[in-house]
Amino acid sequence: MRHLPRRVLSLSLILILLVAFSDLAAAANDRPVKMSEVARLIKDQSPQDVLAAMADRGVGFRVSSGAEGRLKKYGFTQDQIELIKKIASGEAVDLDAGPADADGDEAGGADNADAFKVGFPDPEHWHISEQKRIERAIKNAGLGYKRIELTRATLYCNAARAGKLAPLLKKLEGMLIKRFPASIASASSPRSAHIVIVDGVSEWSNWVDALMDSYEKDGMKFSFGPEADTKTHLKNTSGFFLPALATAHADLRSDENVARFSTYALGHLMMARAGGKDQPAGLTTGFGDLAEAMAMKTPSVMIYSYEKRDLKQEGGWKEVVKKLFEAKKIDNATAPWGYTTDSMKPENYAECWSMVSTLAEAPDKFAKAVRMVREDKKFMNVAVNEVYGMQGKDLLKAWYKWVSQ
Repeated sequence: MRHLPRRVLSLSLILILLVAFSDLAAAANDRPVKMSEVARLIKDQSPQDVLAAMADRGVGFRVSSGAEGRLKKYGFTQDQIELIKKIASGEAVDLDAGPADADGDEAGGADNADAFKVGFPDPEHWHISEQKRIERAIKNAGLGYKRIELTRATLYCNAARAGKLAPLLKKLEGMLIKRFPASIASASSPRSAHIVIVDGVSEWSNWVDALMDSYEKDGMKFSFGPEADTKTHLKNTSGFFLPALATAHADLRSDENVARFSTYALGHLMMARAGGKDQPAGLTTGFGDLAEAMAMKTPSVMIYSYEKRDLKQEGGWKEVVKKLFEAKKIDNATAPWGYTTDSMKPENYAECWSMVSTLAEAPDKFAKAVRMVREDKKFMNVAVNEVYGMQGKDLLKAWYKWVSQ
């Protein structure tokens, strides 16, 4: 019997193993998608991409209430979860077709535009890069904070604060999701809304240095305040906002103020996604203060103002705005949409909060107006007039009625 050389045998064995592994990989790719695979895939793919894999291969887990919770945490919308349920039950789904009602017509009409990918309007890879920049800065600053993924935001802070803030923010997330349509409630995700609370003076200085360096490493620069040196300016602040990040220096705030900042930040970052890049500052700050008031009963946060921040008025911010009405200092309903954060005075924050809160009494209409600002590039006052069917005087009356309640 002729013996093959050992080298030929080794190469043959390698080829056999490669074919075997290839067959195993192909077999794995044909198997239904398990929850463990969802957890792995979602790190690099969007929920819609993972859903496409499920539609192609099937669902290999029971879509229980616990599984729904995990899917929502991963960024799947309720519409996507309903499709996953259908796939799990063996039903074929067409991801290119809109949802249909019992008569076969497209369900929801114009409201169906609310069903968009979580983290709108930026692509998934943008959010992954942003998360890496922030976590790289946390590591380089020596903070040692772990990522705490909520439903609509990610929290980074020490363990003691996490025990207080995480439950508060989770409760607020639930309230916002229940109250507002998906185009607002699902606009942010843990990858697009980061809240960092820093304890320690030296830690804050290190954090600012590391954060700015992390952004500059990726070719991104930011300018804050009147000073030319951004780092020096930020080190002297008690907190600041970037498009997907809110961060506070806890040493300069009371525990209640840290909680208020965090709840405001959740609303601010959510609207930053929902309203798009061209939204007025009054919408972003107003919704942030609305979220704070939902969690803390009253609003208080002003993110950027050189004026004395004292609105301690009996009756709160509502009373401040009511007195502005009575003094005839508010004579139109468009002023809140013309403010900029570098010029807003304390009473302007109260105006924006109360106007947004007035509009939010009709959540569906409010969401439509916000969507028009984001998608149609319409001015907020134009969108409000079209959606609510109210001109200036009628809106002024509704606004005054709300602050007088």
